[in-house]
Amino acid sequence: MWSLIQAHQLIAGMALMWVICTAIGAMPTPRDNSSQFYEWAFKFLQSIGSGLARLMAIYQPAALNALTGQTVKTTVPPNPPTAAGEAATK
Repeated sequence: MWSLIQAHQLIAGMALMWVICTAIGAMPTPRDNSSQFYEWAFKFLQSIGSGLARLMAIYQPAALNALTGQTVKTTVPPNPPTAAGEAATK
C-alpha cells in the first residue's frame, strides 16, 4: 500500500486534502451552549480547511474542479508589467 501511495503522491495528497476539507466542512456549527474550546477549534479548523481549498484553487484549478465541482476563473492582469529593457526594444 505504501509503495502505491509513494508512486502516486499527487493523487494521494489531493485525496487526503479532500478528506480533510470534507471532514472540517461537516463539523456542526457551535451553538450558544458550546464550550469555548469547541468554538475555537471550529474557527481554527475552518480557517485551515478554507486555506487548503484556496491553495488547491490557486495551484491546481482543474483538480479543485474535479474534486468539488467548483470552477475557478483564471485572471490575467490587463497590462502585465514589463521590464525596463523590454520596453526599449519594442
